[in-house]
Amino acid sequence: MRKVRLLSFLASALVLGISFAASPEAFAQGADAEPNSSCAAAQDLGAISLPFTLQGNLATPPAIPDVDFYRFSARPGSLVSLALDGVDAVAGTLPDPYLGYFQASGDSCDFQTSNDDLIGRNAGLTITVPPSGEVVIAAASYGDWEFQGTGSSAGTYRLTIRELPVAQAVEGRVVDAVNGQPVGYAIVSLLACDAAGSCYRTAGSTGVDATGAFRFENGSSNVYGPLLAGSYQISVESLGYEPGVEEPLQLAAGQELSIGDVALHKVPAAESISGRLVDEISGQPLAGNSTPYAWVELRVCAAAWGCNGRAAQSVRPDGTFRFEGSTWEPMVPGTYQIVAGADQYQETFSQAFNVADGQHFTFGDFRVKSMPARIGLVQTCAIPAQGGTCQMTMRVTNGATTRLQGEAWGMVEASWTGSPAQRTEFQVGSPKALNLAPGQSVVLPLTFEVPGNVSAGSSVCVTGFAAQRPHEFNTLGTHPLACFSKEVGGFTQIPESKKYEAVRRSRGQAGPTRP
Repeated sequence: MRKVRLLSFLASALVLGISFAASPEAFAQGADAEPNSSCAAAQDLGAISLPFTLQGNLATPPAIPDVDFYRFSARPGSLVSLALDGVDAVAGTLPDPYLGYFQASGDSCDFQTSNDDLIGRNAGLTITVPPSGEVVIAAASYGDWEFQGTGSSAGTYRLTIRELPVAQAVEGRVVDAVNGQPVGYAIVSLLACDAAGSCYRTAGSTGVDATGAFRFENGSSNVYGPLLAGSYQISVESLGYEPGVEEPLQLAAGQELSIGDVALHKVPAAESISGRLVDEISGQPLAGNSTPYAWVELRVCAAAWGCNGRAAQSVRPDGTFRFEGSTWEPMVPGTYQIVAGADQYQETFSQAFNVADGQHFTFGDFRVKSMPARIGLVQTCAIPAQGGTCQMTMRVTNGATTRLQGEAWGMVEASWTGSPAQRTEFQVGSPKALNLAPGQSVVLPLTFEVPGNVSAGSSVCVTGFAAQRPHEFNTLGTHPLACFSKEVGGFTQIPESKKYEAVRRSRGQAGPTRP
């Protein structure tokens, strides 16, 4: 028979910290009566009254092997603890008790389990009395794995049998503290409490149903062992709510306790932050799905580490945006900042602002600062397959708060292999004069010739520039307007999504990175 080391549930109860009601116990008593060294010759204790204690003695060694078998009857289905105490429990002289449990069948015994090491080398087991109500136990010493009386030590011992008080169930319901509605997806833990009132070990765990209800019942899979009478605490967690911890409760033997509603408070959370991106000067909304491809970032701020990004998004076609928290990631009340930008607009930072619990914060119009000059394509051209004239127009807008007096012009960059040695660059005509008030714009023509002998695979890109007087080196804005590719059948305009890659290629640079 292989040695099996099990920790009894009585010891588990001590480790779990379950607090039992203190009350004096009156023990029925018995004594070891020899011979009882086999299952067939087990000393019959009969229908004993619990708790019960018995004083015994093992004479092993020296010459005659000794093991003590006891047979008793108890209420079927009851939970019984068995403790075999020796010298370490000041209950005898046996150095290392070894305890076995058998189910009786007539004069034969069916071995179930054993234990030789509970606390201080005193053996203990917890068993459920079988339907027959008959139990056989054996007292031996360390090393007698087969219960043949061949243990390594002799001495006196104390055998104690108790029926453990088992509660029936504890149940309740998890609800929102404000509206009383069931809280879904809550996890409820049953914590065992020790005599000092510390509740830290999990005796059971379960989820709630659609009504928020939960139930811990003795013998159910969500209870980790028998539901012993004692002191417990209910702890509840659910996403979006602060953890809920109830006051310790007392479960009595056989009791089915309903604790009613466990109310959870929602984690403080702002509902939303919304607004609209507009041009600083004109007040016109900036679209996110087309030019100028505006975006906005929400940053959360703290005194210790400043403002850091939390979420970002492209704005809607009308320039509006909205940030919302979620159950998984609530938007905590506090200090926030908005950062926005767009193509040919500068990154613009808002002042920090505070958002309260439950607030739908409306930022209103957030004015985004433009680059001093913005340039955009108004009308493209179709280059004939055999080459010819390209006539396009570009718009120059004064994005500054002061008058723009200067020039605008276009540059053509062409490459037929992507190699710097096989590319050309030239200005389109003469610079056009600019005299624009803040927010004012003008449409200017750009005309240039494309030769017909451009080889297939070549690219031609046009870029607009604007500069402030007194000299052209004071460039205020630049923007790629359009790119064309020479294919076998003629020239085609390169899609907007690949325009910047073509610009880099025309400049002899590699990669699709946007300038």
